[in-house]
Amino acid sequence: MAEALAGLAVAASVIAVVRTTEDVITKCSAYRVAYKNASKDMNRLSHQVSGLRKVLLDLSRLIVTEESQTFSRLPTLLTALDISHDDHILGEPSQVTQSEDDARSGCGFTGSMPSERTGLLKRLLKSFKRKGGKDMIDTQCEHTDGTPSPTATSDSLTAEGGSTTGNASERQNCHKSLPRVLRDCHAEVQSLSKKLETKNIRASRKEALAYAFKQGEVNKILDKLQKFQQLLVVALSIDQARLALEAHDNQRRQDIYKWLAAPDYESKHWNAAGEREEHTGSWFLRGECFLEWKSKPQSFLWLHGKAGAGKTILCSTIIRVISDHSKSDPSVAVAFFYFDFRSKDIEPPSLLRALIKQLYLQSARAPAKTSDYLMKLFSDKENGQGSLSPEELKSTLKSIISNFENTYIILDALDECPDRHRFLGLIKEIHGWNFDTLHLLATSRDEQDIEKTLRDLVSHQVSMDEGLVDSDIRVYVSRKLKDDNKLSKYSGEKKETIKTTLIDGAHGMFRWVVCQLDALRKCRSPYELSKTLTNLPKTLYETYDRILLGIDESNRVYALKLLQWLAFSVNPISLCMAVEVLATDPDAETGPLFVPERRFDDPRDILTLCSSLVSITTITDDTWYPEYLQDGQGKLTELRLAHFSVREYLVSEYLRTHSKLAFYHCDEKLGNTFIAKTCVSYLLQFDQHYISQDIWISHPLCSYAAEYWIRHTQPDNDDDSTLRRLIIGLLQPESVVYSNWLELYRRNQWSEKCGPIHYMAEAGLTILSRDLLDNGADVNVQGGRYGNALQAASLQGHNAIVQLLLVKGADVNA
Repeated sequence: MAEALAGLAVAASVIAVVRTTEDVITKCSAYRVAYKNASKDMNRLSHQVSGLRKVLLDLSRLIVTEESQTFSRLPTLLTALDISHDDHILGEPSQVTQSEDDARSGCGFTGSMPSERTGLLKRLLKSFKRKGGKDMIDTQCEHTDGTPSPTATSDSLTAEGGSTTGNASERQNCHKSLPRVLRDCHAEVQSLSKKLETKNIRASRKEALAYAFKQGEVNKILDKLQKFQQLLVVALSIDQARLALEAHDNQRRQDIYKWLAAPDYESKHWNAAGEREEHTGSWFLRGECFLEWKSKPQSFLWLHGKAGAGKTILCSTIIRVISDHSKSDPSVAVAFFYFDFRSKDIEPPSLLRALIKQLYLQSARAPAKTSDYLMKLFSDKENGQGSLSPEELKSTLKSIISNFENTYIILDALDECPDRHRFLGLIKEIHGWNFDTLHLLATSRDEQDIEKTLRDLVSHQVSMDEGLVDSDIRVYVSRKLKDDNKLSKYSGEKKETIKTTLIDGAHGMFRWVVCQLDALRKCRSPYELSKTLTNLPKTLYETYDRILLGIDESNRVYALKLLQWLAFSVNPISLCMAVEVLATDPDAETGPLFVPERRFDDPRDILTLCSSLVSITTITDDTWYPEYLQDGQGKLTELRLAHFSVREYLVSEYLRTHSKLAFYHCDEKLGNTFIAKTCVSYLLQFDQHYISQDIWISHPLCSYAAEYWIRHTQPDNDDDSTLRRLIIGLLQPESVVYSNWLELYRRNQWSEKCGPIHYMAEAGLTILSRDLLDNGADVNVQGGRYGNALQAASLQGHNAIVQLLLVKGADVNA
């Protein structure tokens, strides 16, 4: 607020000087007419004041445009003013007459303009850099061979998370210097205005008019005005240089963000934070363990609990609290990551990239050396052309952590790691760096391998037993009964019965409560409500049983397809993609495999197929997710299984042997076979020569199908006769569908065009490789990243295919 008021005061001062200069210019014209012999001096004064006015107008535009951004730019400008005054950089200005063109340009420099201004800038910049400027500004001096454009835009191009324009004390000092300069300038112009008073001219033009200026006085006035103008012009030029430097640094940061290629770490956080009820988690946040973890050096807290206990929601609360703390203290940084069973491609380097990016984003608030290490790596890797090795990623994270006074790293759901052993090893290594300033927190279920790894590392443990969580469940249920349209209709007595029944049956499981509330919302009468409350399932698996038993017979196949896809897909899918899946029938014996008329009119109807087993999530970080996840309204959405326990249930032996529900059991081999068949069937519809660039809008599944059908066709399921027939139909080298698949495939990832045998050999698909060769495929066809099929199979370690290719005549020297 004080900064804004200071800026307004400066703007008012500038406008006052501008108005006085306009008054002087008018008076010079009148004086020139009244006193013929003064014409030459008046021209010089008028031109000089016009130039000063031009610079002042440029300065006023800088100050008054978009206050919130402009005030952050003033410190550099004002620091330059201080330097110029303190170091006497400008010296004594020349007394050479300024041309009218120079005056109109607003430069105010005399003599040989380019060389004089260049020398002046070099002297000023030398002092500016000594007082905190950057070396890159030298380039500004090398290109000062023409009139500068002191007008500055209002954009403050600062890096994310901080400003490069100086701290509060610098800004306070700077705001003192500019008013001083303007005050002195205004006094000089006002003095000139008084000397040019021409009231006696109107009284009598016949009387001789006494000349108002003593000999040499005009030159002295010109010198003073010119010095003020030079001072402001050079300061504005430095502001331009600083602006260019900030733009350069900002672009470099953006390039580094892209180079890091960090996975999305925000979407799940914001979704979890959105599900949190206010006032929940206070039992943990006020607890001794959490408070000690925040403050004690080299602390490690493990928060564990049963499935569905609400660990992820509590984790989002912890992240919010620590983030609020870091915003008020630049020496504190926080980074987090949510593991997710759906993210099958996450590896330890991916975690490192996510942590590095978050800490790098916050490094703008910390000392410059915090980000210097990564900047140097970026340059060493040919400005991001090369990738970082795992060891370089570790060294980078270690370097950034060392420059914060406190760093908090929070990891949710270790039990959902795709390769738990490797991730636990990485966490152990990070803890082994022995930073007193590092505070680690991890959440998970209390599973044996996790407990074995962490027990010697953690300084604090908290178990989310039901006694602690029950208070949060009570808050959650109370809020739902108040706000949900279908639950709020009940009387106070009924609501209390619902609350008591759910809390007693939850045993500390939030997930169980969520499912029961969904079931209660479907009750159409008090009788149905009482019956449902009386017969609540006792466990999560029993809850999921009831959901599957409630699926209508006509929707069973749809539900199975959807659950299989969500259980085994490589990447997330959107609602619109799920619609395409259900409109595809790879086992159809006649007719087209994909029928557009089967598409649901409203994609959200898919959510009703499996009730609480699936959910929809909005994605916040669009840099990591493909555009085909858009929901048709421009929003990125992800359809997912609602909880890790749902996937465990679907693939469990419990469901496989269930007398009534074994139909819904999701076997990994059969699931991948189904997805592969669906993908290939979907691709076979593209039998026209032209594929538009935005085909993913009209056919949302095409990009996923093109990129992942080979991955789902695993070596242990390429013996499925239907799948083999579909793939052979796709891989006809001269066909339109094959060309279109390659076009879609190469849009998603770099790939040189090569023959079908190359793709099958590289993927290790022995049976399909034999099928292609038996159908006349050229065993020695050249192309692809490895050159030919034999090299691809050999380098990937697929020995059976190497033998097959050699038997079929592959040339080892090709």
